[in-house]
Amino acid sequence: MFTDNCNQIKSIALICPELDSKQAEAFIDHLKKYSGLVDFLESNKGSIELEQKAQKLIDQNEVITEDQVQNLETQYDLIIVIAPELRLYDAISLGASYSEIHHISKKLSETSIQDLDLAVEDFWERQRNFGV
Repeated sequence: MFTDNCNQIKSIALICPELDSKQAEAFIDHLKKYSGLVDFLESNKGSIELEQKAQKLIDQNEVITEDQVQNLETQYDLIIVIAPELRLYDAISLGASYSEIHHISKKLSETSIQDLDLAVEDFWERQRNFGV
């Protein structure tokens, strides 16, 4: 359980270009035992969603602060990419700034719960310095 480890995971993003909502839902449910916030990020949607949120911010304010720009996307501690290639597939940009990225080089159908557990264990073993 994540509370037993000093490297607690506040948020996890799961990225996979293959869309199998049942399997993704099962993976998200499993990862919730490690983090209170687990999201499935769809490929090729990140820049569109970011643009929409930025436009809404522009429409609401005369002056945009740095904090508002940083909060356009959720900041994830751990991003798990399930795909043959290691890339973010335009699923996220700003929210990946200080994220730890774990790549599972498999197809979604070949990925198991144990692969997710290994991603979390890998996160726990990393020394995070947040860009310092």
